Amino acid sequence: MNRKSGQVPAGRQAESADAQAAQRVLNHVRSLEDQSCLLVGVEAVFSHAAQGMQHSHARIQFLQVLEGALAVRVGTQQWLVPQHHALLLPAGLTHDNRYFGPARVRSLYIAPGLWQAGMPEGCRLVAVPPLLRELSAAVLAIPREPSTDDRHALLMALTVREIQHQPGLALRLPMPADRRLQRMCETLLRDPGNRAPLAYWTRVSGLSQRTLTRLFPRETGLSYSAWRQQLLLLAALERLASGRTVGAVALDLGYASASAFGAMFLRQVGMTPSAYARCQAGHA
Repeated sequence: MNRKSGQVPAGRQAESADAQAAQRVLNHVRSLEDQSCLLVGVEAVFSHAAQGMQHSHARIQFLQVLEGALAVRVGTQQWLVPQHHALLLPAGLTHDNRYFGPARVRSLYIAPGLWQAGMPEGCRLVAVPPLLRELSAAVLAIPREPSTDDRHALLMALTVREIQHQPGLALRLPMPADRRLQRMCETLLRDPGNRAPLAYWTRVSGLSQRTLTRLFPRETGLSYSAWRQQLLLLAALERLASGRTVGAVALDLGYASASAFGAMFLRQVGMTPSAYARCQAGHA
């Protein structure tokens, strides 16, 4: 609040508006989940960073990031969901969402009766190929009331089948609860290619190097270097899925050469960046 003018600064007004928008979306989703349609979808746009409240859904949720990135906290774990990826959450799982900046998300809510296969037991991060993105967009137009149009039933079944078909990524980027480490990690999330040495982050966080190296694994379960490696890999997956060239991604993430980037990617993912990009494009 601006004490002189009595006005709330524009930035805080936007953040408050986004928090209110998040609550409206949640209320809307709960009304949708009560309807008879087995698959419903909703999109939401956030103009600034926002923190959602803890909640759960009666249905399986497929939370897809179209633009930006978000972190989903489930208990003591946090999942980073980059652009062109999605997090599959089991029904009834309590979680909250944190948006680091402007973002656009699309969520599908799947009735257990439509899932048929074994119910998901935990969260699963997946890449979202172009076909699944288009299918999920088409779901938004399905009438909420019972429909006799066979196309709607086929669309819902195909969409769920494609979601089930996507392999889970063995990736998780745990976020620290410590506010000092949070600021450091959020800076890196906005600029994954930042190659500042650890000594720089000790100054930014106000922690000694010894304290930082001891506190980081306690908070995240990963050493700082391992956490950075996971961040770089997630950032690479996001950029390759959006159509960026291997050379551009390597440069953006601070690698000395495309070959150095390719070696890291092959070691972590089991395929070359070019092969991964072709795989994503092949689903178009």
